[in-house]
Amino acid sequence: MKVADDGTDPTKALANIQALYASGITIFIGTSCSAEANAILSYADANHLLLIAPTASSISLAIPNDYFFRVTLPDTYQGPALTSLLLNKGFKAAIVLYDNSNPALTTVAKSFVQHFQSRGGTVLDQITYSSVTTGAYDFSPQLGQLEADYKTALTQYGKVAILVQGGDETGTMIKQASLSYPDLLQTTWFGSNIVPGDPVVIQNAGPILANVSLLSTTVVITPSPLYLSLESRLAVIVGATPSPYALYGYDAAMVAYQTILACDKYDAVCAQSMVITVADQYFGATGWTHMDQNGDRDIQAQSVWGVANIDGKVQWAQFGSYYPVADVFTWYPTPVPS
Repeated sequence: MKVADDGTDPTKALANIQALYASGITIFIGTSCSAEANAILSYADANHLLLIAPTASSISLAIPNDYFFRVTLPDTYQGPALTSLLLNKGFKAAIVLYDNSNPALTTVAKSFVQHFQSRGGTVLDQITYSSVTTGAYDFSPQLGQLEADYKTALTQYGKVAILVQGGDETGTMIKQASLSYPDLLQTTWFGSNIVPGDPVVIQNAGPILANVSLLSTTVVITPSPLYLSLESRLAVIVGATPSPYALYGYDAAMVAYQTILACDKYDAVCAQSMVITVADQYFGATGWTHMDQNGDRDIQAQSVWGVANIDGKVQWAQFGSYYPVADVFTWYPTPVPS
């Protein structure tokens, strides 16, 4: 096994794969980030180099019949999950607010709009903003439009959801809404998958969110015998509990290994034709690695997160679980702290 660190640098990632290919390597675990995967994909396809990525999630990588595969869900998975979450909570109308300077968050927002509408929901408006690198956020224009849309729609729909695809600025947005647009806090907000666990959100709006519902979905690794065994072994080796990224890396490596065994030879062309079949039969540390026609994982259980006051401490907690195969939610009697 050979290892090369691209440092999340697309240029370095391309140089690495070129050097490794020159040394005879044709099957790779990586890359971890989407920008680096995009930088090397055309080179990998042209030279028949197999890539199995642990965590790169950009929708731009969802291409059929190429040499890129992944054991993580693409960003678009959140659209169907959020749609099911809103419908489960009784919402048939929603206003969408998202950071259009972030490609991943934009992808999720558009995926939600598509799936929500396809299941009979109504998207009343799509309001955008851009990330700021200096200075503070001022969401007055967006919140003003949001409030106008919300008040108008209440008469017709009775209840209207607010879906926000943003990062830690979501806390700032909700704090500003509480000060100048309090009517917006009378409904449920639904956030992105990068918000749960974010301490900045708690710092900026924790006490508010303990009384206002902000729900988000994230993938969850359900403990299995393999997961528990691997976790205990890695804890001894590295002295710490392995992160989800390590577990996705393990599953990517195991899918590659089992694909080589299925081919009975080290051959990337054969492996490219077998990966999806092998992944469909593999249940790893992160669960079933079933892939779609693009070579993207398409099934994984998810947790529903929110903010709760538990024993006097405002914190992130799990409110329930979502099982996409059956499209079923399980709601916990009380929030479970992270």
